[in-house]
Amino acid sequence: MDIAQIRIHLINDSKSFESLRGDWNVLLQKSPFQDIFLTWEWLFSWWKCYGSHKKLQLITAWCGDDLVGIAPFMLFTRKKYGLKFRSLCSLGTPDSDIGGFILLNEEQQVLEAICCFIVQKKDNWDVLEFNQFSEDSSYKNIITSYFINAGYKIAQKKDRHLYIPLEGEWQSFFQSRSKNLRHDLNRRLKRAGEIGKITYKHFFGQDLSHTHINTVFDINQHGQYPLIYQTETERSFFQELLHSMASKGWLDIHLLYFDDIPVAYRVGFIYSNRYEDWRSGFDTNFNDLSFGKLLLMEIIEECFHRKLRELDFLRGEEDYKERWQPLERFHVNMQVVSTDNFLSMSTFRYLPKLRAFFMMLLQKGKLR
Repeated sequence: MDIAQIRIHLINDSKSFESLRGDWNVLLQKSPFQDIFLTWEWLFSWWKCYGSHKKLQLITAWCGDDLVGIAPFMLFTRKKYGLKFRSLCSLGTPDSDIGGFILLNEEQQVLEAICCFIVQKKDNWDVLEFNQFSEDSSYKNIITSYFINAGYKIAQKKDRHLYIPLEGEWQSFFQSRSKNLRHDLNRRLKRAGEIGKITYKHFFGQDLSHTHINTVFDINQHGQYPLIYQTETERSFFQELLHSMASKGWLDIHLLYFDDIPVAYRVGFIYSNRYEDWRSGFDTNFNDLSFGKLLLMEIIEECFHRKLRELDFLRGEEDYKERWQPLERFHVNMQVVSTDNFLSMSTFRYLPKLRAFFMMLLQKGKLR
């Protein structure tokens, strides 16, 4: 594809975003990298609920009448060291566990055209933030090279994502895990069964309803982080996901009941033959019975039976994930500032380095 044939169009209103749904989904199906967090359904739902006080910045690339690239961004004001900066940031931050661009066959010319447009609009932003881009994606290296050559400085921070390839049969997989894990889960399952009745329920597709969303919120009132689900905005977001994804079978909720009382949940997505484990919680009144761990074991077993290719734990390195002996991959957050912008360079580059230097001296006892 000749870069001269590519036309860039910026979408900054919700109505145009909504009308892009058909073209968006067609392009995503042709993109080598597909994920639930890059779907129109996820990002439009997020924008409807969390887009206030932000400006939509969907950079779209077209070749004739065909959509060939999407760079989903938003523009908002962020504070650092008491100063205000305009951040051009990946849409969905901080709730999207995976970010990136949607490109037809990873066309380098499309990506370069998008980067060129961002640079041309540099007066509209102070810091550019790419969040949760796969370290293995080819366009991550293209983006890095492009902005460095254009006179920008880039800082990168890695996030470790854990995942389980679902190969073979469940029993063989489970027996291959550590003896301590198997013994612990079997012991907890036996103990809980001696006290009461455990029931697992799985809801997805047309069987999923607002009642199940409400059950998740009810459980979390007694969870470890009850504040997460207390806002009406968060509840509205779940309802939007249900509305846009249920018919596709993407949204997936597992519940564990103890004597018919819901005590644990896991909310995930089934997309591209993968299970993405997004949110989880349990009633801490039953903390000693480890219902969260038992529900996860049930889900992993079910994923094997459904012949999915992978279970992705997404972000976070909690101990309960590590116990399943997962593999790892990395996603990067890239922060880009122009060397011509002294205030941004000082705030996002020099001051953090200076602070880290003084902290090192303090730790070594050279400063009193």
